[in-house]
Amino acid sequence: MKSLRKYLTNKNLYIANIVSGGLMILMALICYSGVGNLSNSGSSWSDYASALSNSLSGLSFACILYYIDLLLVILLVIGWGLKIFYFKEKKEMTVIPFVISVVALLFEIYGVSTVSALSSVARMDFDGMLSSAYNLQNIESMKIPFIILFLAHISYLIVAILFMRMDKKGESVNSTKFEQGTENLIKRLQSFAKDPKGKKTLIVIVSVCVAVLVGCVGFGLYNMFKKTPLDLVSEVQVTFSGYDGEGSATVEGTADYDHTNADITSFIYGVTYEVENNGELSNGDEVTITANYSKETANSLKLDVTKASKTIEVEGLEEVYRTWDDLSKEDHKTVLDRTYDKVMKKAKDTTYQYFGKETITVNSLNQIAAYYTYAKGSGEGSLKLIYKADITSTYDGDTVNHVEYYMATASGLKPTKDGIGKISVDVSYLYSQDDSEQEAIEDAEDYRVDAEDKIDIEK
Repeated sequence: MKSLRKYLTNKNLYIANIVSGGLMILMALICYSGVGNLSNSGSSWSDYASALSNSLSGLSFACILYYIDLLLVILLVIGWGLKIFYFKEKKEMTVIPFVISVVALLFEIYGVSTVSALSSVARMDFDGMLSSAYNLQNIESMKIPFIILFLAHISYLIVAILFMRMDKKGESVNSTKFEQGTENLIKRLQSFAKDPKGKKTLIVIVSVCVAVLVGCVGFGLYNMFKKTPLDLVSEVQVTFSGYDGEGSATVEGTADYDHTNADITSFIYGVTYEVENNGELSNGDEVTITANYSKETANSLKLDVTKASKTIEVEGLEEVYRTWDDLSKEDHKTVLDRTYDKVMKKAKDTTYQYFGKETITVNSLNQIAAYYTYAKGSGEGSLKLIYKADITSTYDGDTVNHVEYYMATASGLKPTKDGIGKISVDVSYLYSQDDSEQEAIEDAEDYRVDAEDKIDIEK
């Protein structure tokens, strides 16, 4: 501590105060000069561009000086504080610079966010400008704090110069007149305080002063740290569309906010919404809607996002028949009867002779394989059935037995208010009588159906 005290002299601290005051004056001159250059720039674009470039360069340099001065003021507060509270040098020549330095530090810290925003402008850092939009918009409100900051620096610059000269001459602020005046003032206050009325008056005055001081400090701190609450999801509406199992969600609307604030409006326009498993939604699902936003911008605008997600149940998607089992037993019978009738008609219309009269008799018609598919995106399912027909052809007294295979496709299977709705059935020849049932099925799976879609249906 001896070495610290050796360098922690009043003179050194006064010099630091003078340097800090000089930096503040230099910053003020740079800013004033930059504004003047813009105002006096020529009418041509090149003159204005040159003046703007010089002003931005000056502003950038002033911001650097601000941070240097902030560091210097912090050191001054620490230095004067050590002399007063650690080394017990509680004299006016140390207390006064300490108090002024503390005031300067408080206002300098308060102005950091604004200086940071101005630095982004000077460097043409658009991301930084966006995140500091609130500070740039409210820069006009910082005029008084910056004036107080400037006056504080000027004050301790003058005080430092004055005290240095007095210290050099061996003078002290604690002169006899000063002490006598102080003692007289204290005696008067003590006498006034002993009087009952005076005591009450003094209590009222002190209470009012304390209340005003606390109120001002509290209001300043409240404005400094106050954030605007913002719920991003409660007011948005979510609609669901598409088919069950492949539904999509659309988010509409915005949060409830102050539409007169351009910065908050810009922030809201930048919010996007993400729906969990969108495009694969099913009725009854519980999905989460999440608002994606810039936390950095929200902090710069002093926005407190209280809610950024909510859970909602999926409903209103169109029902589909994804599997054969999704159809009711009644619908099963309807589809199978209709396909059977179509195939029977096709079999009866079979012709083997092109001359003379031929009689066709369908001895048996049996389903030997079934396949069900659902076409994603269409909302419709289809059933494909392979039938084996035993047919007798009679021509000119001759009787010939034939075996034919048919593919029947029942498409357009989807739920409607009237049940299964309209069904389209298409029947085509499949294979000749030389094929066995297994060969017919294998050939069909090679070219017309997918073996994985095969299902069991009661015959």
